Amino acid sequence: MTNSSELIPNTVVYSQIFLILSTSRDPSAPRRATSLMEKMKHEQVSGNTFVNPDAATYAYLINTLTKARVPNAAERAATILNDVESGYAAGDDNLKPTKLLYSAVLQAYAKSASPEGADMAEALLQRTKDLYKSGKPYAKPTNLYYNAVMDAHARSKRGRTAALRAEELLQELETRYRAGDYELAPTTRSYNAAILAWKNSNSTDAPQRAEALLKRMNDRYGAGDQGCRPDRVTINSIISVWARSGQADAPERAET
Repeated sequence: MTNSSELIPNTVVYSQIFLILSTSRDPSAPRRATSLMEKMKHEQVSGNTFVNPDAATYAYLINTLTKARVPNAAERAATILNDVESGYAAGDDNLKPTKLLYSAVLQAYAKSASPEGADMAEALLQRTKDLYKSGKPYAKPTNLYYNAVMDAHARSKRGRTAALRAEELLQELETRYRAGDYELAPTTRSYNAAILAWKNSNSTDAPQRAEALLKRMNDRYGAGDQGCRPDRVTINSIISVWARSGQADAPERAET
């Protein structure tokens, strides 16, 4: 006979539903995910000990909001992160922050495509570094964090300043990886984010800076780093940065 507890919805079941919603193209996904979280909280308060919103469910909720381009997704992500961290600090181990959660919040900041989003992303990256140094291993930054922050700068509309900062972050990834931190290995997405920042910078030397990044990328790939293989996004960005430059030899350089 089936145990009645097996029929009670639990956190794992809810997490799977959240995951599905976070990858859905259904325009109602943000509303449904928000309602689902409220239902989880209600069940928890009502005494269902099998249901406890955790960092993963909150991360999937944020991803759902971000993917749907909900206008205030960044602000909602910041509020959710604060609630999760506060809950964990108050003793709720179910709310222990995870890499998935921090990455989701950073992506929300990046996709806001605003100077404020870039500032929020920078602040969170620094906070994860500080938390890790203070003895919180769950906060250790990964290349996904850096990629999101570089993307935030690339979309921030801050021109050359943003491009220079994105390249600094890429350099930090390269340096720390060489020092043995393999969670900070630069990837194709890392280089693409820095190249995008130069593409969006409107700087006169943007094509040359972007090509220099492509060379570094190709050098890594040529040396056997499969994670840095240039892709279609890379090539399209290089072509676009030349097309935007207005330089006399731009058509020829774009073709090569």
